[in-house]
Amino acid sequence: MPFGWLKTPQLLEIWFNRAIGKRDLTDAPVLAFDEYKVAYLPMPKAANTSIRTALLPYLSVEDQGHSKDIHNRTRSLLEPSSSFFKRANSDWYVFTVVRDPSSRAKSAWRNKLIERDPIFVPLQRMGIKERIEFEPFLRKCSAWPQWALNDHFMPQTMLLDRASKSGLLNVFHFENLSDDWLVIKSELAKRGMTEVADLKKLNTTAKAADQFTVAELDLLADLYGTDFKELGYDLPQASKT
Repeated sequence: MPFGWLKTPQLLEIWFNRAIGKRDLTDAPVLAFDEYKVAYLPMPKAANTSIRTALLPYLSVEDQGHSKDIHNRTRSLLEPSSSFFKRANSDWYVFTVVRDPSSRAKSAWRNKLIERDPIFVPLQRMGIKERIEFEPFLRKCSAWPQWALNDHFMPQTMLLDRASKSGLLNVFHFENLSDDWLVIKSELAKRGMTEVADLKKLNTTAKAADQFTVAELDLLADLYGTDFKELGYDLPQASKT
């Protein structure tokens, strides 16, 4: 039923906050380095932890704080896309890294539901309070409005919408990052960021080879069809087993 989700208190809260401009989950954060006119748009489950760590030399001690978690250490530095792209111009180098939607979704499922104790709070707010297999997890996500999904599960194109419209965004693929990081580092060095570190594999999720059933692929296509189309990825083939 249209707008039936308004009967769900958690969704009504997200919708209301978005309507009054208090918090829009699609308004992706930006990590901006104004001195160098460089900005990174973090994409969860796409080398986000590794990239933030590599950029750490350009975050002051005061900004880093005492937490060992890189996300806590940089959270106060993040700026909403809606405000950043009002001031950014063609002098800026803005980049992000995206990932194959199918492997990203499976990695997020493992990391935030299967391996996490307790279960990730945004998933609990969706009614996912026990560990479930990948297919029912995707069904839960498909039943939730995309604009209300946590950024680990929201389509990447939705998170990058404001940035893409700016015409400033350089998009790199997670799968090619071992080579592309050299390109990014070179551009950052030209702008004075010469101490950017090499990437390390951090916050990785243990996984088996990504295999999907026909039902899972249908759900992935429904959830992330725009990602597959606009980010240059193909929907995987169904597993033969």
